[in-house]
Amino acid sequence: MLLRCLRAELIKFRRSPVWLAFVVLPIFPAILGTMNYLGNLGLLQSEWYSLWSQHTLFAAVFFMPAQFGVFCAWQWRLEHADHNWNAALTAPVPVRALYLGKLLLDVRTLLGVFQTLLDSGATVVVIEHDLDVIRSADFLLDMGPGGGEEGGRVVALGTPEQVAQNPDSVTGRYLR
Repeated sequence: MLLRCLRAELIKFRRSPVWLAFVVLPIFPAILGTMNYLGNLGLLQSEWYSLWSQHTLFAAVFFMPAQFGVFCAWQWRLEHADHNWNAALTAPVPVRALYLGKLLLDVRTLLGVFQTLLDSGATVVVIEHDLDVIRSADFLLDMGPGGGEEGGRVVALGTPEQVAQNPDSVTGRYLR
């Protein structure tokens, strides 16, 4: 489980520029610690231990809080945006395929992306009006019977074939 979580975090890092903070920020305490060590060679006794102490001092006191801040702000942004970027960034398909499949209305591409997600063990929940997408579903939840004030009730549940046989389902009429 831990390895799956770490793999998911690495996927998110690859698709986001926040990884730069975790690569670039540690370079600064190394440079500053080395400069401080070289500037105080007369006072410091043990060589490697003193150098390591200077690096640790700059990393822990000055730069570790900045790294934690960057990471926490990034996580907060992912979790509190109007969309769930964690799910999109860890999907086993390119994020652009999800967007292009939906935006360009290429139903075959979208269904291929869904199948890739299903093959990887994911659960896919879709709110859709395209009949090809509806027909390819394993299970349907038909809400209605109309829109707005006329909707909000479960009209039919089941496979597309079962919903098609339900006389109360407007979607079922189009599936026949």
